[in-house]
Amino acid sequence: MDRPLSRPGFPGGSPGFTLMELLVSIALIAVLASLLLPAIRRVHLDARRANCSNQLRQMGIASQLYREDFGDRFFPYYQTTGQGTRRYWFGLAGDGPEGQRFYDASGGFLHPYLGGPRIQLCPSFPYGRPFVKLKFEGASHGYGYNIHLAPRQESRPAWSIRKPSSILLFGDAAQLNDFQFPASRTNPLLEEFYLIGSGQRTLHFRHHHTASVIFLDGHTASLDLKSAFAPADRIHGHLLAEPLPSLLLPH
Repeated sequence: MDRPLSRPGFPGGSPGFTLMELLVSIALIAVLASLLLPAIRRVHLDARRANCSNQLRQMGIASQLYREDFGDRFFPYYQTTGQGTRRYWFGLAGDGPEGQRFYDASGGFLHPYLGGPRIQLCPSFPYGRPFVKLKFEGASHGYGYNIHLAPRQESRPAWSIRKPSSILLFGDAAQLNDFQFPASRTNPLLEEFYLIGSGQRTLHFRHHHTASVIFLDGHTASLDLKSAFAPADRIHGHLLAEPLPSLLLPH
């Protein structure tokens, strides 16, 4: 009976790879990985954008429930309490040094209508990065409220807006801060911001250079820079711009 041929370096015909075969295999795996990683990253980004849109829908429903309880009027973006605190739409907050201010999500105007404070936190906001500055004790909100719906402490009735499908209610928001410690002109930092308005570059294009928003009629969308005034502020790859007035000012 003929004996099986032996492979070089493997006595007795034990199976195995030569050095050249191993190098070729490693090279093929590296090529496949380089092709798959961008697709995997894209799926991950799309999943976070979908999660963000779902949270905005829940905030839109919460806003509608609030209006049903308050004569079809929008909630103010903040009110002073007379006790050294302000009641914002997203929570109760106090004064003090940046990043150390008292914050209680249960004190927000929308809190009774939301499923929890985590809904206010966009999964794509870069919390924990060295270029991010918190305003309160921990993360508080990742979205901005259209200030033109409730300037200062007054609010307007929803029925007075003729084209709710074209007016923003909430959207991805942030602010480039270069004027409050530890931020400076030579060390600008990104921070959460609670409103979106005319003349303010606070719409945050954080989802692969798009911003997730919800309109007054309840539909969500992804806006690109065509929906904003140029130029945009840029910080560590994050873009901030002012939305077109037609998206903010009620008709």
